[in-house]
Amino acid sequence: MIRPTVVLGAGLAGLAAAHAIARRGGDVCVLEASDRVGGVIQSAWQRGVLVESGAQSLRGNSSAWRWVEELGLAERVLRGSAEAGRRYLFHRGRLVALPSSPLGLLRSPLLSAAGRLRLLAEPFVPGRPIAGESVFDLLARRIGAEAADAFGTPFVGGIFGGDPRQVEAESALGRIAGWERDHGSLLRGALRSPKPSRSPGGLFSFPHGIGELTGALGKSLAARVRTGVTVEGVAEVGAAWRVQTSNGSFDAANLVVALPPTVAARLLPGIPTPGFAPVAAVLLAWPKPAVEAPDGFGWLVHPAQSTDALGAIHVSAVFPAHAPDRVAIRVMLGGTRAPALAALSDDALVAQAGRVVAAVSHVTAEPSHAFVGRVLPGIPQYPLGFAARVRAFARPGLALAGWGWSGPGVPDQLDAAEALADRL
Repeated sequence: MIRPTVVLGAGLAGLAAAHAIARRGGDVCVLEASDRVGGVIQSAWQRGVLVESGAQSLRGNSSAWRWVEELGLAERVLRGSAEAGRRYLFHRGRLVALPSSPLGLLRSPLLSAAGRLRLLAEPFVPGRPIAGESVFDLLARRIGAEAADAFGTPFVGGIFGGDPRQVEAESALGRIAGWERDHGSLLRGALRSPKPSRSPGGLFSFPHGIGELTGALGKSLAARVRTGVTVEGVAEVGAAWRVQTSNGSFDAANLVVALPPTVAARLLPGIPTPGFAPVAAVLLAWPKPAVEAPDGFGWLVHPAQSTDALGAIHVSAVFPAHAPDRVAIRVMLGGTRAPALAALSDDALVAQAGRVVAAVSHVTAEPSHAFVGRVLPGIPQYPLGFAARVRAFARPGLALAGWGWSGPGVPDQLDAAEALADRL
C-alpha cells in the first residue's frame, strides 16, 4: 500500500509538518528511531531546576502562538518576567544594555556617533536584496558595517555559534531577509509583520518547559507516530518513495525528511548539508541566599571580548518558576570561535563556565550543582549559496524539514511546516 505521506523524524520539524498535513486532511505517518518524540528539544527537572535542551523560550508575537492556541496549551503558558526584556552585551569588561528604542540607540556606547546615525538611516537605504549573501553583508548594507559588527556578530555567535560573515542570511534569517524583500527596509518589515491576535507578547514558556509543545504535537498525532523505527534506506520507485526500516518497508507518494543532516546525507546522496558549530551549554545553579541574582534575559559577547563564551541566559530571572529556589545561569561555550571546547570533560566545562560567570556577572561562589549539555555535531552553519542548493535539490514528492535546512528557531520550523504542507 502506498501511503500519502511519510515523515522521517519526530523532532519539532517532523511533528509540526505532520500536524500541518493532518490538519489539512492529509494521511500521514511519522517514523522515529528513538523511543521518544521531540528531537533536540528536551525538558527535565533535575534537583529543583528545569534543564532545557534546545529552545529556552518562545515569543508571544511569533507564529508559535497560533500553534499554542491550536494545541490547547494557552492555559499552560508561563510568561517571562518583566526583566526578560532587558538584554546585554559584555563590552569592555562590563554588561551594557542593548538599546530597546531609537532614542536608546542615540545614547548607546556600543556605537560611535557616525555608527548611530548610519543605523538610524536604515529605512531610507534602497532595498536591493542580494541572493546568497552573508548575514554580515545583509546587515552592513542595511544598518552599516559598524552596527553589523557590534550587534550582528555577537547575535550570530549567540544564536548559531557562528560567524556572520560565513552564515547565509536567507537560510539563517529568512524572515529578516524577507523584510527587505517585501518592504524595502528591515525596520518597516518588522513594524508591518503580522502579529497573532490574543498573543501574550514578550517571552513565554510552560511550567515544564518547551518540551510541553513537542509533547502536545506528539499527542495530537497519536498513532500516526511510530517510535523505535530506524530508517535504513530510501529510494525512488517510480513516482513514489520506498523507505526501508527496521520494521519493514513503507511506500509513500510524499516523503518529508526531518532527520539530522548527517543522517539524511547517508540516506539521500547529494543532499545539501550545512557545516556545524559544536556548542556546550552549561547550566550553573546556586541557592538563592548564596548569590545575588543577575537581572535581564542574559547577555551576548563579541569575539573580540571573549574567544570561548558565546553568551548566557539568566534562567531564574526570565522564568523564576523554572528555578524556584535557585539562581540559575546557562552559559554557552564554543561554537566556531572555539570548537574544541565542546569535547572537554564535564568538569572542565563547568570550571570554564564558572570563570565566565565570575568575569561577567561577578558571581564567584561555587555552584551547588551544574548540568552539562552538548550540541553535537553542532548548530547548523549555512554556507553562502546554501538556499539555492536546497532549491536545486528539490524534486516532486520530496520535502526537507528541520534546522538543517530552514533555520534554527522554533517559529522558523513552524512556518516551514505550514509552507511544506501547502506544497504537498
